[in-house]
Amino acid sequence: MQQKTILFFLQKFAEYEAALQKVPQVGGLPDPELSLGIFLKPMELVGGNQVADIRLMQMFPWVGVLKNAKDEMSLMAQAKYESFRDAKLQIFYNLQQSWHEMYKVNAAIQVSEKNLGRSFSFCRK
Repeated sequence: MQQKTILFFLQKFAEYEAALQKVPQVGGLPDPELSLGIFLKPMELVGGNQVADIRLMQMFPWVGVLKNAKDEMSLMAQAKYESFRDAKLQIFYNLQQSWHEMYKVNAAIQVSEKNLGRSFSFCRK
């Protein structure tokens, strides 16, 4: 039981760390694309023959899309943190409940020992 709880806690922490690492990745531009083409037969154009074609392309998202995506991932990371925090508080609660149970059992044992001692002293008289 305790091992499952600790593993659950560690899993929640790993999910939180993974969500934190995604935040800067989402805010970046997509990778540029480079393409190179070579023609076996030169293409005849008005300005001369074309032997090769080189293209470099960079996609730019609409205004505000990167910021919104980054904000969304930040909120997702915050949600993962709250889930991790909930797991941590659940462990503390379970520990506190177990400690209170042990305290009640220990107090009952002490009362029983005291009553047993009194009954023995009563029987001796």
